[in-house]
Amino acid sequence: MLIQSGDSESRFERAISIILLGGVLVSLILISAGIVLFFVTHGHFSISKTASVYIRGENFFEFLYRLLQGRSAQEKDFLLITWGIMILILTPYVRVIVSALHFIRIKDIKYILFTLFVLIILTVSLAVH
Repeated sequence: MLIQSGDSESRFERAISIILLGGVLVSLILISAGIVLFFVTHGHFSISKTASVYIRGENFFEFLYRLLQGRSAQEKDFLLITWGIMILILTPYVRVIVSALHFIRIKDIKYILFTLFVLIILTVSLAVH
Protein backbone atom coordinates (compact mmCIF):
# COMPACT_ATOMS: atom_id res chain seq x y z
CA MET A 1 0.00 0.00 0.00
CA LEU A 2 1.29 3.43 -0.90
CA ILE A 3 1.33 6.19 1.66
CA GLN A 4 -1.45 8.64 0.92
CA SER A 5 -1.26 12.37 1.28
CA GLY A 6 -3.83 14.10 3.45
CA ASP A 7 -4.82 16.30 0.51
CA SER A 8 -5.74 13.26 -1.62
CA GLU A 9 -7.86 11.79 1.18
CA SER A 10 -9.50 15.14 1.78
CA ARG A 11 -10.42 15.48 -1.92
CA PHE A 12 -11.75 11.92 -1.94
CA GLU A 13 -13.90 12.53 1.15
CA ARG A 14 -15.18 15.79 -0.35
CA ALA A 15 -16.07 14.01 -3.60
CA ILE A 16 -17.97 11.32 -1.71
CA SER A 17 -19.81 13.96 0.32
CA ILE A 18 -20.79 15.85 -2.83
CA ILE A 19 -22.01 12.65 -4.50
CA LEU A 20 -24.12 11.59 -1.52
CA LEU A 21 -25.51 15.02 -0.69
CA GLY A 22 -26.05 15.94 -4.33
CA GLY A 23 -27.82 12.67 -5.10
CA VAL A 24 -30.16 13.02 -2.13
CA LEU A 25 -30.91 16.70 -2.82
CA VAL A 26 -31.58 16.19 -6.54
CA SER A 27 -33.75 13.21 -5.70
CA LEU A 28 -35.66 15.20 -3.08
CA ILE A 29 -36.26 18.07 -5.51
CA LEU A 30 -37.47 15.76 -8.31
CA ILE A 31 -39.76 13.71 -6.07
CA SER A 32 -41.19 16.84 -4.42
CA ALA A 33 -41.79 18.50 -7.80
CA GLY A 34 -43.49 15.33 -9.05
CA ILE A 35 -45.75 15.16 -6.00
CA VAL A 36 -46.70 18.82 -6.31
CA LEU A 37 -47.35 18.43 -10.06
CA PHE A 38 -49.45 15.32 -9.38
CA PHE A 39 -51.56 17.21 -6.83
CA VAL A 40 -51.98 20.24 -9.10
CA THR A 41 -52.93 18.02 -12.05
CA HIS A 42 -55.23 15.55 -10.27
CA GLY A 43 -56.35 17.45 -7.16
CA HIS A 44 -55.54 14.56 -4.80
CA PHE A 45 -52.67 12.38 -3.63
CA SER A 46 -54.28 9.00 -4.37
CA ILE A 47 -52.08 7.03 -6.76
CA SER A 48 -53.72 4.24 -8.73
CA LYS A 49 -52.27 0.75 -8.82
CA THR A 50 -51.80 0.66 -12.57
CA ALA A 51 -48.91 -1.30 -14.04
CA SER A 52 -47.23 1.83 -15.44
CA VAL A 53 -46.34 2.94 -11.91
CA TYR A 54 -44.28 -0.16 -11.07
CA ILE A 55 -41.16 -1.84 -12.43
CA ARG A 56 -42.50 -5.16 -13.64
CA GLY A 57 -40.98 -7.80 -15.87
CA GLU A 58 -37.60 -6.12 -16.18
CA ASN A 59 -34.59 -5.48 -14.03
CA PHE A 60 -33.49 -2.08 -12.78
CA PHE A 61 -30.97 -1.53 -15.59
CA GLU A 62 -33.53 -2.37 -18.31
CA PHE A 63 -36.01 -0.01 -16.68
CA LEU A 64 -33.38 2.73 -16.45
CA TYR A 65 -32.37 2.20 -20.09
CA ARG A 66 -36.02 2.47 -21.19
CA LEU A 67 -36.38 5.61 -19.10
CA LEU A 68 -33.25 7.15 -20.65
CA GLN A 69 -34.53 6.33 -24.14
CA GLY A 70 -37.72 8.25 -23.37
CA ARG A 71 -39.87 5.18 -23.95
CA SER A 72 -41.70 5.49 -20.66
CA ALA A 73 -45.47 5.88 -20.93
CA GLN A 74 -45.63 7.83 -17.68
CA GLU A 75 -47.10 11.26 -17.24
CA LYS A 76 -44.77 14.13 -16.28
CA ASP A 77 -45.62 13.91 -12.59
CA PHE A 78 -44.82 10.20 -12.39
CA LEU A 79 -41.76 10.73 -14.57
CA LEU A 80 -40.35 13.28 -12.11
CA ILE A 81 -41.02 10.97 -9.18
CA THR A 82 -39.49 8.03 -11.05
CA TRP A 83 -36.34 10.01 -11.93
CA GLY A 84 -36.04 11.07 -8.30
CA ILE A 85 -36.23 7.46 -7.15
CA MET A 86 -33.76 6.31 -9.84
CA ILE A 87 -31.23 8.94 -8.73
CA LEU A 88 -31.74 7.98 -5.10
CA ILE A 89 -31.09 4.31 -5.95
CA LEU A 90 -28.04 5.12 -8.09
CA THR A 91 -26.42 7.47 -5.53
CA PRO A 92 -24.78 4.75 -3.39
CA TYR A 93 -23.92 2.82 -6.56
CA VAL A 94 -21.99 5.81 -7.92
CA ARG A 95 -20.38 6.26 -4.50
CA VAL A 96 -19.03 2.70 -4.60
CA ILE A 97 -17.71 3.19 -8.16
CA VAL A 98 -15.89 6.38 -7.13
CA SER A 99 -14.49 4.61 -4.07
CA ALA A 100 -13.24 1.71 -6.18
CA LEU A 101 -11.56 4.10 -8.60
CA HIS A 102 -9.93 5.95 -5.71
CA PHE A 103 -8.57 2.75 -4.17
CA ILE A 104 -7.32 1.59 -7.58
CA ARG A 105 -5.56 4.94 -8.00
CA ILE A 106 -3.81 4.68 -4.62
CA LYS A 107 -3.19 0.94 -5.14
CA ASP A 108 -4.80 -0.23 -1.89
CA ILE A 109 -5.44 -3.89 -2.75
CA LYS A 110 -7.49 -4.70 0.36
CA TYR A 111 -9.97 -1.88 -0.23
CA ILE A 112 -10.02 -2.48 -3.98
CA LEU A 113 -11.23 -6.01 -3.28
CA PHE A 114 -13.77 -4.84 -0.69
CA THR A 115 -15.27 -2.17 -2.92
CA LEU A 116 -15.34 -4.41 -5.99
CA PHE A 117 -17.13 -7.06 -3.92
CA VAL A 118 -19.70 -4.46 -2.81
CA LEU A 119 -20.03 -3.24 -6.41
CA ILE A 120 -20.70 -6.79 -7.62
CA ILE A 121 -23.32 -7.34 -4.90
CA LEU A 122 -25.05 -4.04 -5.72
CA THR A 123 -24.98 -4.77 -9.46
CA VAL A 124 -26.41 -8.26 -9.02
CA SER A 125 -29.11 -7.02 -6.65
CA LEU A 126 -30.19 -4.37 -9.18
CA ALA A 127 -29.97 -6.76 -12.14
CA VAL A 128 -31.84 -9.69 -10.61
CA HIS A 129 -35.55 -9.26 -10.40
